[in-house]
Amino acid sequence: MAFKRRLDVSWTLSDGILDAFPIGGQTDALSAAVEAGYAPDPLIGMNLTACEWVYNRRWTYRCAFETPAEGDERVYLIFDNLCGRGTALVNGQIAG
Repeated sequence: MAFKRRLDVSWTLSDGILDAFPIGGQTDALSAAVEAGYAPDPLIGMNLTACEWVYNRRWTYRCAFETPAEGDERVYLIFDNLCGRGTALVNGQIAG
């Protein structure tokens, strides 16, 4: 039987400089940084130029979850809305 669960909660975002901060649902790094108070709203005045640092960082989205304890059953990771380049790691190893 296939194991299927949405991982919509308990995600954090970090860039190796800022402490990891919680993010809610599906979001991009800029929206998350604005919501967390690290960046100004890019849609107000000239704030977009003050947000350029967000695009120049390497972000890590992190989520812990448990898998079924059933022997050799495969677990599939399906990423919706993945935009740009990214690498999926499971327990520190590249998934795939």
